[in-house]
Amino acid sequence: YLRLGMIRETQGSPEAAALYQEYVRRDPEDLLGLQRWTAACEGKRGPACAEAEGGRRTLAERTDDRRIAAELLGLPVEAVALGENLLPNGRFEDWQGSSPTGWVWSDMSNRPPWSPACFLGFPETLDPWEGRRAARVDGLWVERAAGREGARAGYGLQKSIPLTPGFYVLSFFYRARLAEGGWIGVWVSGRPEVLFAGDRALPDTGGAWRKVVIVAWNGEAGGAVRPLLRLWGAGEAAFDAVALRPLRLDRPLPPEGLPKVAVR
Repeated sequence: YLRLGMIRETQGSPEAAALYQEYVRRDPEDLLGLQRWTAACEGKRGPACAEAEGGRRTLAERTDDRRIAAELLGLPVEAVALGENLLPNGRFEDWQGSSPTGWVWSDMSNRPPWSPACFLGFPETLDPWEGRRAARVDGLWVERAAGREGARAGYGLQKSIPLTPGFYVLSFFYRARLAEGGWIGVWVSGRPEVLFAGDRALPDTGGAWRKVVIVAWNGEAGGAVRPLLRLWGAGEAAFDAVALRPLRLDRPLPPEGLPKVAVR
């Protein structure tokens, strides 16, 4: 239904909205279906668009960084403000060769201490979350070698981003179909005082687009981060609309009064 809707939309057919609506009914967890359906109903009427306004509210509730950050911190939305995105080319629209501009391909496999594997990275142009491209990683096969670390690959920011002390919101969309034992990891720092250390593990989505929002505290002046989005193990994954924004509150709150890291 999603693919048929995309075809009908390119043909200018009004049938696209009904196909997207049926896809949402069958897979309500896939944000891409909600996005396509509500966009196809913009300024239009008809049976397929009668409930689109409710779909728009649901989409906003599940994707609005400010709203989600406020919920994670237990604050009203009006108490929270987000700064500009600090990451370059976070929508992965611009590419240089096999990597998005401002990002580098990271393949940790086939040499000690990592296990043998075969990963491919390339722009996803069929169904990105937004725009023309997402960043995709395919793990074609992965061997679990005794005594070696798990193989992983993905895209990392080319240059580190310096941070001042305070709260930050890291958010992105991702989708994944993973083989047994596979998972998605997001890494920003090797030091727990700089947002968080090591990989935060994310689950399989069955191929549906999901939104991840992480609120974290940077407690060190001069701390720097270099976000890295990776596929661990065999399967496929895609990432889009990556953002790191300062989080500003309308009241002074000590960091010990709020969670160090909160994820949704």
